[in-house]
Amino acid sequence: MGVASFVVEEGLGRPDIEDEIEHLEALGPRVAGSVRASVVTFLDVGPRRDQDRLKIKPASIIGQFCIISFPVAEGETRSYIYEAYHRIPARDKKPLLNNHISMWGRLAVTVGGKEHRLPAAYFCQQNGVTSICAHSATRMIVRTKTDVPVSVRDLNTFWDYQPGGRVTVTKLLAALRHYSMNVVAHAMDEKMPTGRDEHRPERVWRQLALLADSGTSSLLIFSAGTTVDHVVPVVGHTVNTDEWHPIGATLHVNGKEHVSSNSLWIDHLVVHDDMLGPYYCLSRAALLPAEEDEPIEVRLVVTVLDDAVELSPTQADGVGRQAISGLITQLRNRKMGDGDWWEYLCKSLERRLFRTTLIRRQDYTDTLRVGRLDRDQSAMVRRLEDELPELMWMCELSVPNLFLANRARLGEVLIDARASVRDNGVGAIRMFRLPSLLGVVAPGRPSAFQVASWPVKGPVPMHKALQGETW
Repeated sequence: MGVASFVVEEGLGRPDIEDEIEHLEALGPRVAGSVRASVVTFLDVGPRRDQDRLKIKPASIIGQFCIISFPVAEGETRSYIYEAYHRIPARDKKPLLNNHISMWGRLAVTVGGKEHRLPAAYFCQQNGVTSICAHSATRMIVRTKTDVPVSVRDLNTFWDYQPGGRVTVTKLLAALRHYSMNVVAHAMDEKMPTGRDEHRPERVWRQLALLADSGTSSLLIFSAGTTVDHVVPVVGHTVNTDEWHPIGATLHVNGKEHVSSNSLWIDHLVVHDDMLGPYYCLSRAALLPAEEDEPIEVRLVVTVLDDAVELSPTQADGVGRQAISGLITQLRNRKMGDGDWWEYLCKSLERRLFRTTLIRRQDYTDTLRVGRLDRDQSAMVRRLEDELPELMWMCELSVPNLFLANRARLGEVLIDARASVRDNGVGAIRMFRLPSLLGVVAPGRPSAFQVASWPVKGPVPMHKALQGETW
């Protein structure tokens, strides 16, 4: 990241740190000794004098952490990271290949008494006395998404937690909702929306990868063998476009035309683990048993949705996946659509590829104002600006070689993000676009579409997930 210097400041006296230490001393081991707190800020410039700290610009801050050390036994101390801010890799700096960080926020960082806003993901560790991993996971996800500080004391009061205890999933969800998080828990023993009876680790991975690629923040609650449950936030994912097995394994299998997810090429989730550190890669292979080791079993996934979202990306992906093949078949039978890419898509020379992300209405309609639109087409865009929901799940349609080589799509299906979860989003599709065609829901007929010709007949760039700008 190009560290040129670092600034060390005294942490004692800062109100939130004092509260953390007082709570630790009240509930922790009563051992003689001093408690220390240091705040260290890493910079990509080199201040030469103390007063230069006042001239530091936000773009020069790489990260900051506060480390607290406290006595646990005679002559023995324990240290932990009370909090840390890490500038998002690839944000305002040289991009990192194939690393996509979707969970981040513009967080307040103070250096030399001056506050700066840093595009960062918040990280913290448990101290093993007043806090465990559930505390850390809650603090990390709430602070990153809202910039609202969450103290260990407040969580312990809310949970009625005492040192040595455990935090149940019910209490974890209650705390997240208390801090205004729109959360949904998914048990990993449920089937995927496709209904396919897949090998469980592979099925679990597909769901985790879909959530990560959609830009949806989540918490993984897992266990390994007989060990206690552990909780980690997912902050991003990696993409390996050279991966062979997603299409190579079925390349020569005839009669299996189907729709796949681009999450097949996701080979790692990027997680913050309070026991290890930030930005660790959790491999797909970790869910498979090794010769002598127990596999990591993901028991539950807690997704954190946008406040205005009711339908999860997993549900939206299922709705769009089920609709697309029928739409293409119907349009082709009606002799609609033209152009090389439309014919290529209809012939299914490659399997169809799906990717689901969240998009705002204006961001989407702006993408339609390309090329030369006639009067009717311009009127259609204005109608969409008035009638489309503010937030939608966009199920992008592509084919493997086009996606992998060009990061491009051939069309999309848009689904109301506030559709009812009760009916799994049936009737929630608001419009679709395919090469040379655009369809909008007919007034008063939620399952029928008014289809018109559209000037865009070729690929357009894939959408960057709404929550992250580091794709």
